[in-house]
Amino acid sequence: MIIACTIFIINTEDHTQINDKLALLEEVKGTSYEFITHLEDDLVKTNEREIEKESEQNLQQKLGNIEVILRDEVKKVSDLTPEEFQGAFYDKHNRNVLNNKEFQGLDPKETIDAFNNLNDKWNAQMDIVKMIHPDMKEPQAYVVWSETNIDHRLMKIKDMDMTLAKANIDSFKTPGYDKTRVNFVVPDENGIHVKRADRIDLGDGMYHNLHDYLKSVQPSLAKYVPQTNNHLKDIYSKEVISTTVERIYKENLYLKHANVKDELAMDVSDSDVQVIEHYAIHHNYLSKGELDSLKSNVYEKFTNDKEQMDTTNIMVHLKGHYEKYQSHLQAENKGELTEEKVVNRMKAENQYTDVKYLALKSNVVDERMIDRMESSIKDCMTNSSTKKEAKEKDSPFQKSPIQQKNIGLSM
Repeated sequence: MIIACTIFIINTEDHTQINDKLALLEEVKGTSYEFITHLEDDLVKTNEREIEKESEQNLQQKLGNIEVILRDEVKKVSDLTPEEFQGAFYDKHNRNVLNNKEFQGLDPKETIDAFNNLNDKWNAQMDIVKMIHPDMKEPQAYVVWSETNIDHRLMKIKDMDMTLAKANIDSFKTPGYDKTRVNFVVPDENGIHVKRADRIDLGDGMYHNLHDYLKSVQPSLAKYVPQTNNHLKDIYSKEVISTTVERIYKENLYLKHANVKDELAMDVSDSDVQVIEHYAIHHNYLSKGELDSLKSNVYEKFTNDKEQMDTTNIMVHLKGHYEKYQSHLQAENKGELTEEKVVNRMKAENQYTDVKYLALKSNVVDERMIDRMESSIKDCMTNSSTKKEAKEKDSPFQKSPIQQKNIGLSM
C-alpha cells in the first residue's frame, strides 16, 4: 500500500508539471502571436509612411519651381523643409490638399489658380499660403487676417480696394470696427516681394479707400493703388450710404426704447451714429439736411411701428382677460349657482377691469377699439354656445327612446 501510494504521488506531480509547461507554452504562444501582430502592423505603417513620404517628395519635386508665400516670405516649393511643406499644404485631416482629385492632371499654372481659389478655412495650421504666377507683372494683394468675413484670395489691387470697401460698409452695420491686415505682393526686376500694410480698421469712420489710407500711413505702398475712386462708386453710392445710415438710426432707436437698458450697448450705438454721420458728410455722400430728413423719417416710421406693435400687444392682452371673464360669466349662469363660480367670475372681472384701465391710460387704445373687441368676443362665444347646444340636442343620446313594436306570434 505504501509503494502504491508513492507511485500515485509521483504520477500526480508529473501531470502537474506537464500542465504547467503546457500553460507556459500557451502563454508564450499568445505573447508571440501578439508581438508578431504588432510587429506586422508597425511594418505596414512604416511601409505606408515610406510610401507617403516618397509620394510627398515626388509631389514637392514636381511643384518645386513654383514660388509660394508662406508667413510673409517668398520661397520655392523645392526649398521648403518637410515640416514647412506639410504645414503649407496639409488640410485639417492631415492630408495633402494637392493630392485631391481637383488637382489631378493640372499643369503648374492651373495648379496655382486652383490652389489660390481654395477657401482659406481648409488649412490645418491656418497659415495663409499663396502660390505666385511665374508671369505676374502687376502688384496683387491678399487679406492675411480680419475680424470680419472677407475674401482671402490673392487678387488685383483694384479688386482688393473694392473688397475692402464692401467690408467697410458691412462693418458700419455692426458695433465697433473690424481690424484687418493686408499684404501686397509686388514683382520687380529682382523677383517677388511681400510688403505688409499697416493694420486697417474697417468701419471706424476713418478708412475709406486704399489709396487715401496708404497715402497717410504708408506712402511707399500708395503708388500701387488707383488714385481715382471710380471703381468704388457703386459700393459707396448715395443709396448704399443712406440705407446704412437708416439702419444705424433704427438700431439706436430700438436700444433707446428697449425695456431692459444696456448702457454699454447704448454708448457704442451713439458712437456709431456720430461716426456714420461724420463719414457721410466728410465724403460728400449726404448733407446735414439730408441726414436730418433721414433721421426724421426713421423716427416717424419707428414710432408708427412701435405704436402698432404696442396696440397689438395690448389688445391681445385685453382679449385674453376678457375671454377668461366671459367664460366664468357663462359658467356662473349655467347650471347650479355656487360660491366658487361667483368668486371666479368676480376675480376675472376685476382683473379685466384693471387691465382695461391701464390700457386706456396708455392712450394707445381707446374705448371704441375695446367695445369692438368685447362685442366680437361676445358674438363668437354666443354662437359657439348655440352651436354646442344644437349639437347636443341633435345627438342620438339626447333623443327620446324609440318605442319598439311587439313583433311575434300570439299564443
